[in-house]
Amino acid sequence: MEDNMKEYSVLFRARTYRFIPLFLLILFLSTLCFSNAFADIIIDNGAAGTSYTGTWSVSGGPSPYGTNSLFARPTATYTWSFSSQPAGAYEVFMWWTYTNTRPTNAQVDINTASGTQTVYINQQANGGKWNSLGTYSFNSQGSVTITASSQVLSGGTIAATCADAVRFVYTQPVNQLPVAYIDSIVPSPASATDIITFTGHGTDVDGTISSYVWNSSIDGVLGYDPILATGPLSEGVHAISFTVYDNNNAPSKSVTQTLLVGNTQIENIYFCDGFDGGGVIWPSIVTMLQSLGGAVQNSDGSWKYTDAGKGVTYYIYQVTSPAGMEAALREEGSHVIFNGHANYGLGATFTRTNQGRNAVKYVDDDLIVNISTDMVASNIPGLIYSQSYPNWKPIYKNGKSAIMPYDFGDPNGPPPYNYYLTYKIPGDNTLYFIERPDGSFIERFASSRRPAWDWPYGEGVPPDPNVESERQYFITNPAPYWNKCEFKGSWSWTRSTVYGGGWGGGTTSVVVYHYKASGGTGLNTATWTVVVNAPGTYDVQAAWFDNSTHATNARYTITYSGGSVDVIADQRTTPPGVTPHTLMSHSLGQYYFDKGVYTVALHDGANGRVIAQNITLMDVNNSRNRIRVSDQDFYKSHLSGGYYGSYTILSAKGVTIPNEDLKYKRLFYSSCFSAEYFLGKFNRGKVYATFAHTGGWDNPCADYLKRYLQGQTDDEIYAWINSVYPIYEFYDFNQYPPSHQ
Repeated sequence: MEDNMKEYSVLFRARTYRFIPLFLLILFLSTLCFSNAFADIIIDNGAAGTSYTGTWSVSGGPSPYGTNSLFARPTATYTWSFSSQPAGAYEVFMWWTYTNTRPTNAQVDINTASGTQTVYINQQANGGKWNSLGTYSFNSQGSVTITASSQVLSGGTIAATCADAVRFVYTQPVNQLPVAYIDSIVPSPASATDIITFTGHGTDVDGTISSYVWNSSIDGVLGYDPILATGPLSEGVHAISFTVYDNNNAPSKSVTQTLLVGNTQIENIYFCDGFDGGGVIWPSIVTMLQSLGGAVQNSDGSWKYTDAGKGVTYYIYQVTSPAGMEAALREEGSHVIFNGHANYGLGATFTRTNQGRNAVKYVDDDLIVNISTDMVASNIPGLIYSQSYPNWKPIYKNGKSAIMPYDFGDPNGPPPYNYYLTYKIPGDNTLYFIERPDGSFIERFASSRRPAWDWPYGEGVPPDPNVESERQYFITNPAPYWNKCEFKGSWSWTRSTVYGGGWGGGTTSVVVYHYKASGGTGLNTATWTVVVNAPGTYDVQAAWFDNSTHATNARYTITYSGGSVDVIADQRTTPPGVTPHTLMSHSLGQYYFDKGVYTVALHDGANGRVIAQNITLMDVNNSRNRIRVSDQDFYKSHLSGGYYGSYTILSAKGVTIPNEDLKYKRLFYSSCFSAEYFLGKFNRGKVYATFAHTGGWDNPCADYLKRYLQGQTDDEIYAWINSVYPIYEFYDFNQYPPSHQ
């Protein structure tokens, strides 16, 4: 008997049961076998399938599952993952241990087949036993993640969240939906008199295909056979969809292919109206189209514009979802225009509401159109606070970290490396460097100060960390200490409109993020670690803004070469001659620092709120030598420099859209630094991309589209955009680079 089968001994007394029908006996036995066909999946802390962020320590709580349980305080996470299991419904259980410091509202995220489901648990009850979190459908894998609660218990204690074990109990199979495939549409394009043959098929991993449906967006249902010959069809652009049904009459997702019938050329233009911190751009596109003679709005909200002289009809669609943008990029011959945040090269989002942005949590989140290169340098605090994804973390949905190694010898693989962006011309298998108009090559991580790998062995062969001469290309940061900020206890971040965006006063209203704590016992701290490389006397400065609710006795503890000192700061009173509510740096005194690692700590236990913002060490003899540590510096960086400061490099391999799936012919990508970020992905067709920050420039999307529809050449469009928006560059990846022409 297999290991995952349970053995049953069933005794039947002939005289008592001899009249039971045989089929009932068979049904009874099959029910026993089926209900126990799959063993429970139990994952204890520390076992294979677990991962975590932050610091977890062994708990003294009684009755753990297995050897022990763990505990942590904000904002650590612990994840239990399983894979290679039968798809179906599983009841999920969690085991924790009890202490009187456990939270009553710990957040648990369950990664299911339909997305992430969140529940909240009371760990002050039902400790030392299995507790059901509900029943959920999973594919072949899933995970459960608990986040250390920031709950403040009575007496001011921060809750200690427990991570012990998770159990998945298989309850029933789930019908796997069939998959439909369009094999061919012949001829395509077709004339107005052609008989057209549609060929498709379907697959079903747990059953059979029972029926088929072909549908046209213009002519409706075309037929019900896998191979269908019909026609003629109406002239125009048909969206041909094909759907298959399994033996449970469950439909597949429809697959779609465009078919042109008639002589008019068709071009689909998709305007992807991404989130950029402002309003939608589509109204300006509509206003522009209304100004063009002959533009007509369709019933679905799209627009149609025909250039009779060129014999081309353009259909212009607004796209407002990740799925829509991915479909546009994958459509053969499409023309895609995007406006929105680059998200430091991670990809595009369409989350315009606070609720939507709060739902973005992972590197491989379904709310992100991941169009990054396989390695992406992200400013993590910027993603969380500036781009406003407050629940995002540099992890995957399975709970594993996406941060690439910082040094050689890491069991997770080699560190990231700098390299030149490349492309291939259609029909030519040679790898060419992408050349800027000035003849220079584009480096993926130019601010790394590492030489760029130039692919001497051909496509897809990275530098070898075991070859000494090739180690120079890798981006490493083996330092055991780095500038960072850590919070202990109950702190919350918020944003306030203040004055002084330039740190010296002023009257510009800006939005800043800060941590705040009120009351307490003095044990809750914000601690900035500062690495000093150049010995000298530094003026230690702390940033805050005055407010009537702030403390007059905020206590900072500074360590320096001579020991440590406590400094009391008044964060409530407005300094003389300064506009009230001004964010600025305040001196905490001058101290001598040898080369080494030091800390500045801010304590609660004051007579009001204490504000944790930036800490700066300013060399009193060299104002250019400045060390600034933000309250948002939580993660170690791989590199510093560039427009946004420090970057941590993440792995998006297997997450980003494969290059071979992209089928567009034209792309206009309006976001910050889109050339460096995305040309390693968007290296086909004709592309407009930026090499600078787009802030402060008017949006050019409507003007670009108008000039394109009016028939201007790319030379004319490029000359215009350089005269008005001199941050864009044009690349034709159908042509050889300038140095080869």
